[in-house]
Amino acid sequence: MLVRDGGCARPGCSEDRPERLHAHHLRHWLHGGRTDVDDLVLLCDRDHGAVHDLDLTLHRRAGRLVAHAVDGTPVWQDEQADGGPAPLVHVADPSLPLGWPANGERLDLRYAIGVLLDNREVLRRHLQEEAAGRLRLAG
Repeated sequence: MLVRDGGCARPGCSEDRPERLHAHHLRHWLHGGRTDVDDLVLLCDRDHGAVHDLDLTLHRRAGRLVAHAVDGTPVWQDEQADGGPAPLVHVADPSLPLGWPANGERLDLRYAIGVLLDNREVLRRHLQEEAAGRLRLAG
């Protein structure tokens, strides 16, 4: 998977450290998905958490990962299609390190909690406001 995906498969994400990557089923095993390389995709811990928190549906189109919200709205734009990256919204604390070396250093609890929480409440609120804005425009 690492050779195929090169790291996190979300367009625009550059995370490629194996300790930050998770295998995610494109088709959940409860719904008949197989646990083999063709049905798995690598996602970094942040994007993997967002996929589950937002109940996103993932599939590949022309070898690229595509994500849709429950209502069918595309979440990640293919950066090659529109000329620039369109990352999933992350509101990160700039004082947190991008990663910590796995060399026996003490656990940075602030960083670990930041990764676990990953500003998910802010992301949920942003998506709700965005959805409310689309409804107002449509109505």
